[in-house]
Amino acid sequence: MTDPNERMAAFRRFAHRSVDVAALVERAVEVSLEMVDLPIGAMIRIVGRRPARLVVVHASGGVDARLGQAYDIDSELATTLRGSEPIVVPDCAADRRFTVAPLPGSSPAAFVGAPITVDGYPWGQLIVADRAERGFTPEEVDVVCRVADLTAAAIERSRQERARIAGATLSAFPPSAPGSATEVAVLDRTGVIMWVNQAWLDFARDNGGDPARTGVGMSYLECCDASPDPTADEVADAIRTAVRGELPAPMHVRIPCHSPTRPRWYDVLVSSRVDGSGRCQGATVTLSPARSGPS
Repeated sequence: MTDPNERMAAFRRFAHRSVDVAALVERAVEVSLEMVDLPIGAMIRIVGRRPARLVVVHASGGVDARLGQAYDIDSELATTLRGSEPIVVPDCAADRRFTVAPLPGSSPAAFVGAPITVDGYPWGQLIVADRAERGFTPEEVDVVCRVADLTAAAIERSRQERARIAGATLSAFPPSAPGSATEVAVLDRTGVIMWVNQAWLDFARDNGGDPARTGVGMSYLECCDASPDPTADEVADAIRTAVRGELPAPMHVRIPCHSPTRPRWYDVLVSSRVDGSGRCQGATVTLSPARSGPS
């Protein structure tokens, strides 16, 4: 059997060179299950505010949940799963925070959750679980936390690399028309911004936006998830559906974007972005000024 230190070192090497978040997440779950010897594992994210929703990014061990689907959860569970400390639950039935299972389609009796914190914000939770009640040793909890920390660092590096690549390939996208008021963002399959047009940049500049948080390399989904406005959840749901290639037609959402001096509304149009063979490559989001409030 492979030495635990060797397994951790191998995952560290993999995470350090990985720029594929999906492959990284899958490997993180697999390594955690192997090292702690448990049957159920998953990477989850909590998105939205009202209501909060749980998204299963990857699952192993018979978790009957659709990957990428958002499931409504109560605010107390969301707050717990967004925390910055490990969660150790030897008996879910005895812990009032988990009257609803933290994994849709699965009913673990005990689990450990380690936070994934990226750029100072909660990104998700790495969860390993058992079907029977059990305690967890400090060493087991430490293993899951170390894998989570390595995963978080790799996601940060992946974002930086995507931003670099996107910046080098802007010529692949058409330039925006001079004077156009329509803002355009091109997203990859994880919802990360690959390209924006000049109107997008101009709006951010004119309204005090921070390009480091609204431009190339940032997750549009995370921006939506951080917003307290419920229309942001509608946009996020549309993007998640679009990047899975399951949006049959562009989806329209009217959102508020008020200035200090006047109310403003924008029409958001989300559509899947496909290549010549019909395979989904991500999503396109456009924003244009609306003449009135919610339709």
